[in-house]
Amino acid sequence: ADTRLAPLAPPPTPEGIARLRQGLFEPPGGSPVEDGSVALITVPGEAAEVRAIVRRLLDEAGRGVPFEEMGVVLPRPQVYAPLFTDLFERIGIPHRLHPSLPLHFGRSARSLLLLFRCRGLRRSAVMEFLTFAPVPFVEFLGDEDEAHPPRWDAISRDAGIVSGLDRWIIGLRAHAEAERAAAERERDPDRRQRRERLVREATSLLRIVELLSATLDSLSGSEPWPVWSSRLQAVCAQWIGPEVDRDSVQGVIADLGGLGGVASRAAWEEVEQVLEARFEWERLPLARTEGGAVHVGALDAMAGLPFRVIAIPGLVEGGYPGVLRPDPFLLDEEREALEGPAPVSQPVGESSAERAAVENGPAAKGASPGATAGQLSLFDDAPPRWETGASRAPSLLARQPETDRPDPPRLPTTQDRLLQARRLFHRAVSQATERVVLSYPRADARTGRERLPSLFFAAAASTLAGRPLAGADLERLVVEDDPAALPLEATLDAGERDRARVRAGDRVAAEAIAAGSSFFKQARLAAQARWSGRLTRYDGLLSDLPDEVAEKIDPLRRTRAMSASRLAVYARCGFQYLLQHVLHLEPTLEPEERRRIEPLERGTLFHDVAERFLRERRDAGELPVQDTEENRARILDMAEEGLEQLVEGSPPRFTLLWGREKRRFREYVVSWVRREAAAGAHSTPAQFEVSFGLGQRPEGGEPHDPEPIEIPLGDGRALRVSGKIDRIDRRADGLVLRDYKTGKAPKDDGRVFRGGRQLQIPFYILATKRLFPDEPVTQAFLDYVDGGRQVAFDPEAASGETFRTVLKRLVDLIAGGAFVQEPTACDWCDFTAVCGPKGLLQRRQQIKIRDATLQSYLRLRDLG
Repeated sequence: ADTRLAPLAPPPTPEGIARLRQGLFEPPGGSPVEDGSVALITVPGEAAEVRAIVRRLLDEAGRGVPFEEMGVVLPRPQVYAPLFTDLFERIGIPHRLHPSLPLHFGRSARSLLLLFRCRGLRRSAVMEFLTFAPVPFVEFLGDEDEAHPPRWDAISRDAGIVSGLDRWIIGLRAHAEAERAAAERERDPDRRQRRERLVREATSLLRIVELLSATLDSLSGSEPWPVWSSRLQAVCAQWIGPEVDRDSVQGVIADLGGLGGVASRAAWEEVEQVLEARFEWERLPLARTEGGAVHVGALDAMAGLPFRVIAIPGLVEGGYPGVLRPDPFLLDEEREALEGPAPVSQPVGESSAERAAVENGPAAKGASPGATAGQLSLFDDAPPRWETGASRAPSLLARQPETDRPDPPRLPTTQDRLLQARRLFHRAVSQATERVVLSYPRADARTGRERLPSLFFAAAASTLAGRPLAGADLERLVVEDDPAALPLEATLDAGERDRARVRAGDRVAAEAIAAGSSFFKQARLAAQARWSGRLTRYDGLLSDLPDEVAEKIDPLRRTRAMSASRLAVYARCGFQYLLQHVLHLEPTLEPEERRRIEPLERGTLFHDVAERFLRERRDAGELPVQDTEENRARILDMAEEGLEQLVEGSPPRFTLLWGREKRRFREYVVSWVRREAAAGAHSTPAQFEVSFGLGQRPEGGEPHDPEPIEIPLGDGRALRVSGKIDRIDRRADGLVLRDYKTGKAPKDDGRVFRGGRQLQIPFYILATKRLFPDEPVTQAFLDYVDGGRQVAFDPEAASGETFRTVLKRLVDLIAGGAFVQEPTACDWCDFTAVCGPKGLLQRRQQIKIRDATLQSYLRLRDLG
């Protein structure tokens, strides 16, 4: 009979799995097991880890294991469940979640939660809701106005909106009025049409925001549960269109009405908490699957289900069992003290040592040699202290203590929580009958930092090896998928297949893929060029442009004159110059609540206030400036006007912080007046904002030159420059030029031009000589008004050979299209999202350091 039934008996358990069942978390010993039943793998990140496991599941299916006999046990389901379900759905592998994802993963539930987060109308929250949620915009706007959430996002950002309905109304109306006025002045029909469209879209967005604000206002206060249920059903019907999970969401909302018997009324905060909890508890409806499916689920949900193949991902340090720390409010020693003395009576068959292990905790029985109270012991086999006395008995026939009162539940200590996680992991491993796959991600996808396997992963490897493993030994046992060696039949989708073909060096395959995908073609060319040893167009080298385009870039051939600020941008970073002044890109910054005056705003505001104040004193014949009560009061009035205009379209909400900033600026301009009065004996202010090369005459009747100055470069060429001189003073021996600067003055290292970053003063000197040919320039300096420091400039240097050399090098590099990325400018650049991390740029620059064009640009910094 035994012989006849043998084919029906299950196959013997592989030695590796048997070793894990019997010896996991025991001190390792015995000969190594290498039967292939347990696979230890690692990959760079969580997404790649999921791919590696699915690839092995497909291999198992290839050898005849049905999908329904495969299980993926997730110690961290919140991270891995979406990754597995997404990949399974994309490549068509049937799967079942145990349990399925929480309802809040569905679009309807998440949209409703996003709507709740819009309270206060914070701009980012509102735009996230309008962009993600299936909002039936046609019902709000009608058929005439279309909804464009991406353009709404840009409009609200340009309007400087942060939060609050009043800010939305003021900002969008002001933005619409500005665009409407610009459209009326616009002569180009296409531009006029674009501006009129922006007006309509700003109006539509304001209508949506006002409706959203009214909805949020209705979700406040305290009401009976049936009222909340009906209101939320109306909100869901109004703002969320048809989705797969909408009926489930409506069912959860309808259930709220049944809570009237629990409490007569509820505040909105309580309703929101209940909804969030129900969306976490309820599960997404799953599509029915025909036939078998891979089982995916959390440790508890998959307990007791045997599988031929088990995969357990995420066994990384800090991931599972996680970081176990004592409760800071009730330490482990205090928890043990609260338990009181153990029962005196001893169950039948329990030795004194076993009883001591139960009473004294993990350090008493089976503890590793170094384990002491206060240390976690991975290989301790004492039962958790939080189990009841009955469950701790070694036998069902054990005699209970002679008392009718059961043992109270024990407070779990840190060691108890570790033992609980240990048991769950051991149970999951033991559910496999043929194959176990254990994996961990060896790199953090966000930071790129290397990560270590968890103690559980190391314990499994040590058990199989029969000895404790050091880090190097563990690395030799762990397998990592090599993308370069991945066979085409092992790829999971078209993208992975294409990458495998390219990595294998198949040039014909790469060209074929590129022929069908322009994105792939450009990405591949960019990757090859950026990591080559020379500058290419992907690094900003535009040396082969058509002549009509090169003419617009060349500073000597372009129609408009150059300015010192543009040349300074190029001297700091050529690529920033390309983005800002050639491609005319503008940084997209998230509006924030105003807490201070930004440095650029502060500089502009000071320029305006100082100019108005000095011009007013000049026209009234009150120069040089006197430190009088009237002058201080007048400049404070001007400062207040400028501050009010600065925040006119976006009033600050943090009034205390804004008040402090205003006081600082007021003190700042008063101290400047005092310094001006103290220096009044040396020179007298004469002209302000004197322009050259800007065409039209400036306001205030100041002298100006409509034509730009031309600076000979010494080789028959001349650079045309335009600009505006902040201030010209007069004294007995000539003119004094100054350029206001706010912020910290640079270190005086003797450098005059700083490789092109400091050209304002020499340009001003040359322009002044043409505007006032009979008056010599005797002094020029950068006036750092924050600390009252002046950085002097020798007027004769504006006619020197070094100055011409700097300009010649600048214009030649720009005309040659050498828009080099310079990592030293990344800390203050608004375009880092385009270029990438600073460290990456530095690495690429090191690879290309021998390129002649790069060398020429880098040597520019040493000039002047």
